[in-house]
Amino acid sequence: MSTVTVMMTCIGGTFGLDTVASLRSDEDLDVRVIGVDANKDVVNQHFVDAFHSVPMASTDPEGFVDAVLNISQQESVDILLPGADEEVFALSRVKSTFSDVGVQCVVEDHDKVMLMRDKLLLFERLLELSVPVPRFA
Repeated sequence: MSTVTVMMTCIGGTFGLDTVASLRSDEDLDVRVIGVDANKDVVNQHFVDAFHSVPMASTDPEGFVDAVLNISQQESVDILLPGADEEVFALSRVKSTFSDVGVQCVVEDHDKVMLMRDKLLLFERLLELSVPVPRFA
């Protein structure tokens, strides 16, 4: 059986426990789950194999990225799965940094994340691609 180490950010989020359960339900993989969260007392830390507290991506994106990168190397993380929009945004800027150390960061490239964050730009782009969109100002 193959072993994979997955780091989940925002482990205290709404879908944290469900995601852990889904990851562990794969009978072909032995999944080791590392949870990180800005709340050092988050209850969901008791349902993962290891837990680390990290800065909030919304208020300290550089500190968040540095902490997650260090933990990724310390815990031999294979896959990084962000759980909050602010974390996706921060990680999308440095996706290649994680790739360089062997961590697959499950985020889109920064330009696509930026497009998804701006509804006006997104709708304009969809129109360019002939995708029907509702009327917008």
